[in-house]
Amino acid sequence: MTSAVPSRLYHVSVTDVGLMDPAAITYSPAIRIDYNVHTLEHVTVADNLADGVVIMRNDVYAGARLASSQVRDNAGTGVVVRGSFFEVYDCRLTGNRRAGFEYNPSYTADEALQVRAGIGDKRILFDRSMSIHLDNENRRWVTTPRRFVNETWTYDLQVSVERLHKVVVDVVDYNPETNVELVTVYDSRQQSIRPDTLHWTVDEDMVDFPVVSQLTYLTIRWKVSGISSGRLAFVLRSSELRHADCFT
Repeated sequence: MTSAVPSRLYHVSVTDVGLMDPAAITYSPAIRIDYNVHTLEHVTVADNLADGVVIMRNDVYAGARLASSQVRDNAGTGVVVRGSFFEVYDCRLTGNRRAGFEYNPSYTADEALQVRAGIGDKRILFDRSMSIHLDNENRRWVTTPRRFVNETWTYDLQVSVERLHKVVVDVVDYNPETNVELVTVYDSRQQSIRPDTLHWTVDEDMVDFPVVSQLTYLTIRWKVSGISSGRLAFVLRSSELRHADCFT
């Protein structure tokens, strides 16, 4: 679940698993984490029918890592990581049929759907222009609705935090057809946006995410020129200055 709280998997062995659907002969990783806020230590993942460990996305501040572990003799890749901010420390990745370690920031529409399905009911549905305020060190998920009629509209989500905190935005999924759904994050209040306002556009500036506000607010602008896919999903955080400055 993407809404899980941080936890630690310690001194655990996962072996001889991975057949997700015998009728369709489809396989799944031995361990898959959609939004990772966890630490895996002294873990053995061995002799499984597909990939050993698959991490779809990592929380920026969780310190997520795989440490002092063995990932060996799996039928796929040993460790697959789809996002940054994940540490592999003091591990042995041996005898896996494909690669030992793979970093691949892209994922399929089906994988993205599984990630969004795990977000839970406490998400913010970004279906109109709105303003929200985040409590200190709070994290909120935001998704957009799927619609079946054409529209041409612009929606703004203004996010504010308390003094001595900053807003952090990390994009988890988006519609690659940016001519239909264009997402831009402005380092400004909604009413103060100008052509020269500092901003980041999905997907041109994906390498810069997660992005951090200079002050205590950001505005996310979602322009729809067609049918809303429902794919847009991102995480908002209120982070204390000393943490947020690590990523500016």
